[in-house]
Amino acid sequence: MFRVIGILIIICFFFYLYGATKEVDVYVFVTTWGSEGNGKREFKYPEGIAVDSSFYVYITDTGNHRVQKFDSTGKFVTAWPVYGAKKGEASSPSGITLDEEGNIYIVDRWNHRIEKYDRKGNLITKEKLEGFGNTQAYTLYGPVGLALSEGGFIYIADPFNHIIQEFDTSCKFVSQWDLRAHEETVLFGALGISVDGKGYIYVTDISNHCIRKFDWEGNFIEKFGKKGEGNGQFYYPTGISIDKKGYIYISDFNQRIQKFNSRGKFITTWGIKGSGNGEFEYPEGIALDPNENVYVVDRWNHRVQKFSPEK
Repeated sequence: MFRVIGILIIICFFFYLYGATKEVDVYVFVTTWGSEGNGKREFKYPEGIAVDSSFYVYITDTGNHRVQKFDSTGKFVTAWPVYGAKKGEASSPSGITLDEEGNIYIVDRWNHRIEKYDRKGNLITKEKLEGFGNTQAYTLYGPVGLALSEGGFIYIADPFNHIIQEFDTSCKFVSQWDLRAHEETVLFGALGISVDGKGYIYVTDISNHCIRKFDWEGNFIEKFGKKGEGNGQFYYPTGISIDKKGYIYISDFNQRIQKFNSRGKFITTWGIKGSGNGEFEYPEGIALDPNENVYVVDRWNHRVQKFSPEK
């Protein structure tokens, strides 16, 4: 009798364990907004995206040299800055992230700098860090990806210099590491970058069609993926985002989103080439809101799409 009860307890425990850790493998289309243009709710080859704790969505409208802010349904709120190289202006902004206070950090790509704004779009600080060829620490040349750790450090993908650079939240240089030290065939470097809750940094290596994982000191940990069209394979991976549970979401030129666990195990994928709902033309930036809805910048369709995990 006691043996039977013991077996039942073990069975119940495993049902609880697997039920509590069930991985979501289906994402359903919710809404989309945007079209090609330079007006409100219009985009020209957008790239980066971030979502704050109040569900506001921030998108780098790269070709229009601005950031647009929306609510979670796509209702326009505001936009800034304008094209240029002066204070509070931008030239092809790309990466974007937020800190816990709601401040917004953008990579101002062709001004070779980081800019920090408050949630209303007022400029707080900027650092111009131009330099090519890694001839001087902390210089940037055409930076792209941007991520912020829970410890308050900013990581920037600087593909032309083949490096990852680390700054504090006042945009002051901390350290850097060279991606070429880990693979002889690196040609261009990383575009997308994200940091998990444990401080590990993941970058999308477009030259080698894989994802690389580093610790906070820049030590290489592991990589996953290879060139191809199958599950767990990539063709020029670009955008990357990591949720609170450590799951990794990656966009690539196979016109899809793939989801992995923290060790690179494939979980699910969605998307095909096209312009309909749930279809993509070169997706890039990915972000998640507090309810784990997934927002994707559909770059060549000049729009944003929102997806929800199936309950």
